[in-house]
Amino acid sequence: MKTFKENFFVKTSYSYVNLLLKLFPILLIFFCIPLLGYSFSGKIPVTNLDLFKLFGYQKLAFNVSFQTVVLAIFVLVVNLSVVVALFFGLKRLNDFLKNVYEEKPFIEENGKHLKFIGIITMILTIVIYLSNVFAIPADTSEVISPTTRILILLGNSLGVVFNPYLIIGMIVLVIGEIIVHAAKLQEEIDLTV
Repeated sequence: MKTFKENFFVKTSYSYVNLLLKLFPILLIFFCIPLLGYSFSGKIPVTNLDLFKLFGYQKLAFNVSFQTVVLAIFVLVVNLSVVVALFFGLKRLNDFLKNVYEEKPFIEENGKHLKFIGIITMILTIVIYLSNVFAIPADTSEVISPTTRILILLGNSLGVVFNPYLIIGMIVLVIGEIIVHAAKLQEEIDLTV
């Protein structure tokens, strides 16, 4: 029977996630380069702040006012929260794969890593899809009837509930709980023997 260190998929996954974690700051710099594209013409380019295009703004630049500054800060905070969540999710995934690579797959720490990754996956899925729910451009109110607008919001809301990434996050969370439970059972068995 092959060990995890000899398994192609374990080695490849661990190497890939480890490399991605190490290159994350460089990737973040490339994502943040559009923030430098501010024109000093008195306009706020919201597309430059929305790193992951969560809010669906297509080339909108607003005149500077209190509302647009608040909108820009909100978009930036949501995007930075996604970056932080991705970093900590990658870190936990890297720790999990390191433990598996080192022949320690069924320890309580791995269960906690998987539970964290599952929660992060579910939260990011909800944030991304809820941002899409509210991303209907305001200037289409003359083109889209109120009934159609409600149907779009309802369809986007149902997309959140029946999203495959949300289900994957739940499955990863349950697998993490199973590993934690199995590790505790193994510890009890070891203590009784």
